[in-house]
Amino acid sequence: MTNKPGVYLKAPDDFADLGKGMSVKAVCRKWGVGMTVAQRWRREAGFVTGKSCAFKHMPDDFPEAAKAMSVKAICHKWSISDDTARRWRKEAGFGRPTKMPVLSPQQLQHLADTMTLKEAAAQYGISDRSMSKLYRAAGVVHKQKRSGRVVALKRVHVRPPVIHSAVAQYAKDWIQREEPIWRCREDGAYDYAGAWFRFRGRVWDGAALVQKARDMGWVPELAWSVAA
Repeated sequence: MTNKPGVYLKAPDDFADLGKGMSVKAVCRKWGVGMTVAQRWRREAGFVTGKSCAFKHMPDDFPEAAKAMSVKAICHKWSISDDTARRWRKEAGFGRPTKMPVLSPQQLQHLADTMTLKEAAAQYGISDRSMSKLYRAAGVVHKQKRSGRVVALKRVHVRPPVIHSAVAQYAKDWIQREEPIWRCREDGAYDYAGAWFRFRGRVWDGAALVQKARDMGWVPELAWSVAA
C-alpha cells in the first residue's frame, strides 16, 4: 500500500518555534501542507494535540490593533483559531462581532453626501474599512475626506428677492398687512424671488395683483406721496 504524497515530509527547522502557538489549520495555511502532515509535525515537536492555541496569551498590542478587525482577520493576522480569536476579543473587552449592516444604495448615497467616512462607520458600529467596502459594493463614490474631519461646506450666497415689478411689490406689501400673501413661481410653488404671487388660493401675476389691490382700496399714488 502506497503512502499519501507528503505524509513523511520533514518539518521545517523553525517549526518548533513558529508553530508552537498555532492551530493545525494555521500550520496547514502557513506551510501549505495537509492535516495529516501538520498533525504529525505537531506530535514530533511535542505540542499538545487538539486546540493547541486555546490558551495562547493575548498580545499586548491586541486591544488597540484588533479593535476594528473581524474574527476572520484576527485569525489570519495572528495565525490562531476562531476559538482563540474570540477569547482574545472577550479578554480585550470587545462586544460580539458586529454584523455588516444591510443598506440600500440610496441609503449609502445619503450617508456619503451628509457624513464623513468615520461618522458613517460609527453610526453603524463598523470600521472605516468596512464602510468603504459597503460604498464600493454599491457603486457609491464618497467624496469627503477619510480623516474624519468635518468637510467645510461652501457658503451659499442668498441673493435678495428679485423685484420684477416695483408697483406689484408695493401692492403685495399693502395686502400683507391684513392678509397672507407670498411670492411664488407660475405653478404656485413658493419662491422668494418668484415673479408671481400666491394670494387667496390663486396665483396672480404683477398686473393682476396691482388691480386687485386697487379694488381692495389701495391707492398707490397716495402711498407714494406719503413716502416722498
